[in-house]
This record gives sequence, structure tokens and C-alpha cells, in this order.
Amino acid sequence: MNVLIYATVAVWVLVLALRLWLLDRRDPVRSAFLVFGLNLAWTFFFWALYLGTGDAFPNRFSVAGSVFLPASLLTFVSRLFPRTAAIDRRVRWLWVLAPLVAATWLALELRCTPTVPQVSVADILLAVCLYVGLGITVQRLVREHLRNPSRVERARIRYLLVLLGGAIVFVLAESIARAWGPQPEAGTLEFWSGAVRLQGAMPPVGALFVALLFFYLHQTLVFSRLLDLHEIVSRALAIAACGLLLALMESAAVVWSGSFEINVIHAAFLMMVAAVLFLAVYDPLRQVVERITGTWLNRRRRILETVLDEVDRALPRAIRAEALFEALLDPLVASGRIPAAHVWLWDQEHHLFRLRATRGLAAPALEAVAPGILESEDIPPPLWFRADLERASQRPSADTEVGARARLLEAMATDLALPLVTGGLLLGWVGLKDEPWSDGFSLEEVQRLRRTMDRAALVLENLHGFERLKEQHRLAALGTMSAGLAHEIRNPLAGIKGAAQVLTQSDLDGEERELLDVILSEVDRLDEVVRQFLDYARPDEPGTERVDTRQVVTRVLTLLRSQSLPPGLEIRDEATPGLYVSGNAARLEQVVLNLTRNAVEALPRGGVLTVRTRLGRPLDRTGGPPAVEIEVEDTGPGIPADDLDKVFIPFYTSRPDGVGLGLSICRRIVESHGGFVEVASEPGRGTRFSVRLAALPVDQGAGAWTSAGGASSGGGSSAPGPSSTLPSSL
Repeated sequence: MNVLIYATVAVWVLVLALRLWLLDRRDPVRSAFLVFGLNLAWTFFFWALYLGTGDAFPNRFSVAGSVFLPASLLTFVSRLFPRTAAIDRRVRWLWVLAPLVAATWLALELRCTPTVPQVSVADILLAVCLYVGLGITVQRLVREHLRNPSRVERARIRYLLVLLGGAIVFVLAESIARAWGPQPEAGTLEFWSGAVRLQGAMPPVGALFVALLFFYLHQTLVFSRLLDLHEIVSRALAIAACGLLLALMESAAVVWSGSFEINVIHAAFLMMVAAVLFLAVYDPLRQVVERITGTWLNRRRRILETVLDEVDRALPRAIRAEALFEALLDPLVASGRIPAAHVWLWDQEHHLFRLRATRGLAAPALEAVAPGILESEDIPPPLWFRADLERASQRPSADTEVGARARLLEAMATDLALPLVTGGLLLGWVGLKDEPWSDGFSLEEVQRLRRTMDRAALVLENLHGFERLKEQHRLAALGTMSAGLAHEIRNPLAGIKGAAQVLTQSDLDGEERELLDVILSEVDRLDEVVRQFLDYARPDEPGTERVDTRQVVTRVLTLLRSQSLPPGLEIRDEATPGLYVSGNAARLEQVVLNLTRNAVEALPRGGVLTVRTRLGRPLDRTGGPPAVEIEVEDTGPGIPADDLDKVFIPFYTSRPDGVGLGLSICRRIVESHGGFVEVASEPGRGTRFSVRLAALPVDQGAGAWTSAGGASSGGGSSAPGPSSTLPSSL
């Protein structure tokens, strides 16, 4: 059994060290960890071989490996907690002295006779050098604990000191018991021989402590947050408590069977009964121990779990997006566990994530976040820890994207960014801010948060579907009402207009003729209102014909130039040839005509009206064909920032004689074609409307895209784009 324990620890240490090093071979900390792991594996493997064979040759290899343990361990500690750029001088001295100590021990072992049957002068010299070297490592850790300003790092060092101290104490106790402990009398116990005799009176508890120490160091590198290590300690304590219970029950069964001289079959039956009883109480006992230790080590986790249970119950009752934000964010911030929380949702119109709700004291510096930086090809998208990104960005092998993510999360006032995903679609992000002194969120907390965010994403998707359903019902009601209005209004208007036209043929003075002109113009305006109302209410048929966007722009501008235009107005045609979309040419011409007429009305004293087409970014964030962008840009007074989000709302208009349906109709037509409309404006510099539709290949059979549009895709513009709210550093 002792041979198996040492061999298992050697293999396990080797696997952990190699696996971690292969993930990042250029990391000096992981390289030092690999050296320490190889050193331990070498020492334990040859010690297991020595226990199994009793030959002195493997023992010499084991001793040679153990001499280098202080140097390899101190090297790892110096790189894990660096104070200077160079390795500590004591580390170099230990590496120099280790081979000298090994050579001296081997010479003394071969020449000197042991003073007692179990101990030689060489062993005493080796023990002194070994434990002095380990004492230097302990001293370094204690000094680092006193100097380190981080509460998290000090707690991590305390864990390390406890495990290292336990390993040193038990290994030393085993050595003393092996050298001066009681020896078995010949023939007293048949199994007291071989590996048990060489191991000594004490079981290999030191090997288990060394394994725990190495596993802790491995977890320190894998999980940089202390809370994850709290979870590991909590589970380890639960397993140890359950193991102790099993040992007690098995021991009781052995004592019971020996007291009554029960035969082997009955003894085996009693041990089986003890094992069955243990399995019956294992799961509830483990949960109780984990809850007690978890509360002791991580009380804040229990607070978070209680709050998230409350949030889960409140989310299904939300019937509006604002109510969803209140149910999700308010309890988290009110609990005191999370100082600030924010929600960014995808804005299809502007092609970015827009801040929709924020709670707490830490306000984000960004109102909008461009896609791509936080997104990933993984499904579902990963969550992001700012502390992990900042730590990873400092590694020599880190790329620039890691640093960009870290800076973006800092601007978002976010320490943990959780995706809102449903059906593989990323709806947005929830950003959580932690206390400055905290070490973030443990894995258990993150898993619990993800379950709540999945529920929130599902509720959010249902709310979107409900809003779409309400819009469909509203449009259906408008369609029914518009049919009646068209009949009830247009017929009287036709009669009024006909009578007014007859009166214009009479001999009337100037004032009466002016009044008739007012009647005719107002009748025409009411007829236009009814027409636009019908256009907005009826379902739009996009069509599937192949539409040349340059021809659409040419026809619209030809019609526009034939009308009365303000003096000093310059119209620029920058349409790129060879860009095609699928749809209804007449309806797309109506969109461009409405946008250009609005631009002309914004330039009563003249200016520049530019209409261009070009290839742009894909409509879908996950890829797909590029989009054809039809841009209508003017140099007018612009649109106030407060009105930008209202321009597409039906019946909203800033003109006294406007109806407020033109842009709404444009938006409906474009969305029925599978695209969307964007608007960007800056007061005093002008406005730009961009219609984005999926592009068709120049040759549908060849599947090639035109290069002319790509060449003009970087064309300048006086108005800022939708992503202009983002700082250039991000």
C-alpha cells in the first residue's frame, strides 16, 4: 500500500505539472512549477521503487532528487511572488549547493558506518541541509506575507504556509520514526516487513500533505481568485470528514468482529454493512459540511445565493423591460454583495450594445459598446473577468486583444461580464462590479449567476416576442381602421376639391381666389396624410427581384432635379456601380425619395446633398454576406441628440406641416427587405441616413462580390457614425 501511495503521488504530480506547462510554455511561473513537479515526481518515484525492492540503488536516486527540492520550491515561490526582476540570490546558492550536498552524502554513505542501525552521518547531514533549505523557503513566504499589501495575496500565502508546514512536519516525523522509532520483532507480524518496515512506524501522511501542497499550487495558477481556492478547501474538508467517518465505521466493524472472534465471512459482511450505512449518509453529510465550511470561508457566497433565489422568483413576473431590470439588478445591489450592476442590450438599429439600465455607485463611462471586442466564436459566448484579463495581458505571450478587453471592462465599470444568451443569440451583457478589496466571484458563484442570467435572457426574449405580437395587432387594427378612413375621408375630400375647382373658373376677386387656393392645398395635404397612413398600415411585400442600387439612386435623383429646389443646393451622386440587392425596386425608390426629400427640406438656403452606395459590414454579427449601404447625407442643421431616437416613431415630426410617417414608412419597407436604417447626426454639421441591405453577388452563379464597393467603403462623411460614442482607445 505504501508503494502504491508514493507511486500514485509521483504520477499525479507529474501529470499536473506537465498539463499546466503545456497550456503556456512561455510563462516563467509555469516553467518553475514544472521543474518543481519533475523534482517531486523523481523523488517519490524512486522512493516507491526503493520501498518495493529494498535495494539501495533507487534510494540513492530518491535522495539525489530530494536534495534539489528546496532550490526548485524556492525558485517557484520567487517567481510566483516576485519582488525584483532577478531571482533571489539564495535561490542561486541553493542550486549551487544541491549537487555538492548530494555528492557529499553519497561519499559518506559509501564510506561511513551508521552510528545506529537506522541512521548514518550522511543521513544527518542530508536532513540538516534539506530542512534548512525548506526553512529558507518558509522564511521567504513569511516575509512576503508581512510585506504584501493585498489581503487576497496574504490569505493565499497563509494557505500555502499551512500546507507547506504540514508537509515538513509530517515528513520530518516520518524520518524520525523511521530512524529511532520502534522496530518489529521477528515473526510478530507477517505483514510488518518489506515496504512497511522501510517506511517506518508512521504511515505516509507526509506524502499526502505534499500532494495537497502541490495540488494547491496548481489550483493557485489555474484559478487566480482566492474564492475558488475557498471552494476547493471547503470540498476537501467535506471529503476528509466523510473519509474519517468511513474509517471510523470500518474500524468499528473490525473491532467488533475481533472481539467476538467472528469468522472471516461474518467480518466481511459487517464491513459491507458499514459501507452501506456510510453511503446512505454520505451525500447529506457532505452537503452539511460544505455548507458549514462554505459559510465560514465565504459568507458572501451565501448572501449571493439567497439574493439570486429571490431574483429567480421575481423574473417571470416582469411584463416590461424596465420591470425586468428592476427585478434583476435592484436585489443584487441592495444586498450589499454587488456594489454596482449594469445591462447592455443589442441595438439592431445602431449595430451596437447600448446601456439600458444601471444601478449602484459605479457608473459606466460608456453609453454604447461596439460588437466584436467581447464577442467570441464560442457558443454560448464566454464570460469575462477583468482581473483575469489584466493578469493575462501582463504575460509575454498575451496578444493585444486581451488588453483591449480589460480596458473595455474597466470603462464599463465591470469586473464580471455575463452574456445574455438565448437560442445561440447574444442579446446583451450584464456587468457586475465587485468591491475593490474583494477577489471577485468564485466558480460556484459564477455558475449560479449564469443560471439566473439564462432565465433573464429567456424572459427578455419572451418580452421581445410579446412586443412584436403587440405591434402586429396594432398594425392589423390600423389596417382595418385605415380602410374605413380612406373611404370616409377621401370621398368628401373629392367632392370638396371638385367644387373648389369649379369655383376657380368663376370670376372671383383676388381675396376669394386666395381662399380657394388654400382649400385646394389643404385638401391635397389631407389626401397625402391618408395616403401615407395607408402605406404605413398595410403589409409590405418586399419582392424578390434583383435590384441595381445605382439605378434606384439615378431615377430618384432625376425625379428630384425635375422639381423645384432651393437655390444653392448641390446634389452629388456617388453611387457605386455593380451593387445589387434583392427586393422591390419601386418600394426601395420610395425609401430613397423620402430620405432625399427630407434632406432637401433641411436645406432651405442651399447646401450639399450626397447620395452614395457602397459595401459595408455584414448585417449579421456572426458573419454572412456584406451589406449594401445606401447613404443620404446633408449639410443641414442636423437633428438634436434628444430627438435621434424618436425620428422613426410614427406621427412624430418636428415640422409644423409634417405628418410624421415618412421615416416610419421607410423603416418598415427596409425591415421587410431584411435590412435596417441607421441615423447619425451632429447639430450644425448635418445628418446621415444609412439604409443597409444584404448584398447579392455580382454574378450569382460565381458567388463573387464586387470590389468597387469595397474600394469606396472608407469614404468620408461629415456626420459621425453610430459607433462614434466609443473612445478610440477601445
